[in-house]
Amino acid sequence: MGLDVYTYVVFGKRVPRSTIKAVVNQRGCTHDIDIKQNFCPVCGKPVWTENPHDLLDSMNSGALSYFYPYHNTDDVIIGFALAKTDSHRIREPDMLEVLSPEPHMIKEIVQFFKDNDIALDVSELKTYAFSYFND
Repeated sequence: MGLDVYTYVVFGKRVPRSTIKAVVNQRGCTHDIDIKQNFCPVCGKPVWTENPHDLLDSMNSGALSYFYPYHNTDDVIIGFALAKTDSHRIREPDMLEVLSPEPHMIKEIVQFFKDNDIALDVSELKTYAFSYFND
């Protein structure tokens, strides 16, 4: 008898997912009108609409990613996986080789937060370890 274990060691910053939501203003119609108006005089639609945008959906810069530290949480960790295990049956303790954060990782995390106007102090970057278990 064993246990399915998924273990992650992640370097990054833990933030509430709500802080990484952005609002993008888009044109509500395509008519050639004065964009300072609230509504289009031709079709009656709002000239501008606010569309919520989840910044996590746009993360595609290599290994920089996001991780949920717990089930049923709104928090995410934005950063790099320093180590992880694949799903496998563990019958005894297993060793996990953990890499050290590299300077480029810090730069990419800082740049992501800067590009998306999210406050970040480099001293807030930490290493997190978490596991998921399934019987």
